[in-house]
Amino acid sequence: MAARAVPATLASDAARRGIHDELLVGGRGVNRYVSRVNFDNLPILKAEQGPLVWFNTYIDLDPITAADVFTFTPGFAGAYEQMRFVTEVAGTGSSSAITFNIEIGSTNVSGGTLVLILADTSSVGEVGAASSAVTGNNVFTSTDVLTLEAATVTDFTAGEGIIQIGLRPASNNAAPYEIAGTNMTAALVTWDTEGGIKLATATADNDQAILSPNTDVPFHAHAAAIWQSDDEPAFECLLRTDALITCEIWAGMRETAAVLLVTDDDKYGFMYDDQVNSGTWGLATSIAGTDVVIDSGITVVADTWYQLAAFVDDNRFVHWYIGVGLEPKLRFVGTSASAVKTAETDQNPFVGVQDNTGAAKLIRASWIEASKRLK
Repeated sequence: MAARAVPATLASDAARRGIHDELLVGGRGVNRYVSRVNFDNLPILKAEQGPLVWFNTYIDLDPITAADVFTFTPGFAGAYEQMRFVTEVAGTGSSSAITFNIEIGSTNVSGGTLVLILADTSSVGEVGAASSAVTGNNVFTSTDVLTLEAATVTDFTAGEGIIQIGLRPASNNAAPYEIAGTNMTAALVTWDTEGGIKLATATADNDQAILSPNTDVPFHAHAAAIWQSDDEPAFECLLRTDALITCEIWAGMRETAAVLLVTDDDKYGFMYDDQVNSGTWGLATSIAGTDVVIDSGITVVADTWYQLAAFVDDNRFVHWYIGVGLEPKLRFVGTSASAVKTAETDQNPFVGVQDNTGAAKLIRASWIEASKRLK
């Protein structure tokens, strides 16, 4: 099996529409499904803006041991924020105390623990001390199982009440993309006056800003469709670098919201690292955990538009094209040495940037397009 021959250039039009019409894997007239997202609205964080919802369960303190107390599935996507205990039957015991925490799936939430002591249960209707601040790992999907755990226990001989777990649902966000990444906040994504959005990292080394398909519901084909390699998929985007380019950039198909090459076993697309190959665009594939990067020979320059296109042919080889500046012409820059896997698992389009030097980094994104051949 060999890679297909491909044209040396592909033409976009003056409106910067995609190159899918010219692909040898088939254009729009050859039973090809094309889905484009123009960034006309600001993506939000995965868990943001919903009202706080209290999950209430009556518990008896006496039989609790250092183990799981109960599990539940909220049935919506969101984030755990806090918990509290309301006394219904006064507690008794000697130095009695229980430390409660929340587990999402098999991962404990960082922070958000409730230390319930005997003094907090002295009278009916008493609301005990607040749980500690949540510091991470608190976001859940609509199918995740949450567990209330008793981490440490000094026995109560009596005491009953209502444990209240505060959950904040993700907003009913119909935007096709959301933002993700280490230390990313909603304030770091803003409008670009030239068209599209600005995606900035926070200021610490390794902070990230990632455009991720909205998979919570999902609302859009970029999250709902499975862009498998045997469907002859294509990825394309238009982005612009900023004045500071001591960073890493990812644009392409992968399994999770990430920037680094070492994350995800299977992916293909474009990567840039100012410390690799003298700062050129890298043509990246990962096949069952084996990462390969081909030097495109095109140096990434500050404050420059790039149209990036990668498609998988009917033999599952990846072909890459790059357009520099605003000229509507994309140049062929490379073909993968090996075929990507026969069936990928939920690969979706992602674009992101990661800071390498302890100062905020930024990219501008105008649109992302994905396509596949219909069968």
